[in-house]
Amino acid sequence: VDGYLGPSEVLVLADETANAKFVAADLIAQAEHDPGSCFLLTTSNEMAERVRHEISSQLNQRQRRAAIEKSLDNDSAIIVGDSMNDLIDLANRCNVGPWLCMPHRANDDFLRRAASLVSEKLDARLPLWVEHSNEVWNPDFEQSAYASQQGMAQGLAPDANTARWRWHAKRSRDLFAIWSQPFAGSMRLKRVLGTQTGNSWGTQQLLRDPVIDTTDVLAVAAYLPLTPGVNTSPAAAEVARWPLERVFEHFEKELEQLERWQAEQRRWCARHGLLLAAYEGGQHAVGLGEAVRDAALERLFTQANRDERMGLMYRRL
Repeated sequence: VDGYLGPSEVLVLADETANAKFVAADLIAQAEHDPGSCFLLTTSNEMAERVRHEISSQLNQRQRRAAIEKSLDNDSAIIVGDSMNDLIDLANRCNVGPWLCMPHRANDDFLRRAASLVSEKLDARLPLWVEHSNEVWNPDFEQSAYASQQGMAQGLAPDANTARWRWHAKRSRDLFAIWSQPFAGSMRLKRVLGTQTGNSWGTQQLLRDPVIDTTDVLAVAAYLPLTPGVNTSPAAAEVARWPLERVFEHFEKELEQLERWQAEQRRWCARHGLLLAAYEGGQHAVGLGEAVRDAALERLFTQANRDERMGLMYRRL
């Protein structure tokens, strides 16, 4: 959980190939907001049941279980549609241009059918963004290991880390070529290449690939971290005693660092004619490990989130 934020909402689209544990975690993280609305749209009854089971299991580990259950009961839903057509129809009725992350294991036939369906059914007035998977660079996610395996097997690099980045670029290039066909001549489609905010080297690995010729957007996250643990420096017990002024001094330094990283990514974008966009972001104030249960730390982070200075920082992200 990134923190206990103000009112917000999230919509998760998932088919039978999604990871129910990850989907449930995403929904719970949103429900923990004050209040939070979260919706799962899926074509699979089995997926819906697996996510319900995961939510019940994960709730047992949450300190704010009562608040989460309230959001889930009153402001959230799991909706099973007969087909992807139903999910696109809902996007049309909500008048929302979707950001579509194609599964990392999806083959070319899946991508063609998805692109064709979206081009036919999505409201022609709506833009859309399409990206290969999500945070392929992140070793906490299965797609990262998969990308390393594929890159090494295809001889893209001698080491797993470099191979991961280069296969992500190669597969993004394949995806963009497929999606560009039904959207030829249209400005609606934005082809997104995801990278890690503070990793200029990783971005270089992506942009050395011909994918750069068909990319429209370089996407990064924009977070302001404050993640003390029991044995970190500073430790959670110390941070919990900070006045709000000290918290915002910390965030100001983090924002300065983030701006330096973003400036470097903007230079890459300027060189290649790309738009720089944030696929997610915000404060990342949360206790690590046992510190997540520190009530004093939670009160401090809650106060910080509700302080007007947090809103001012968000405008600068």
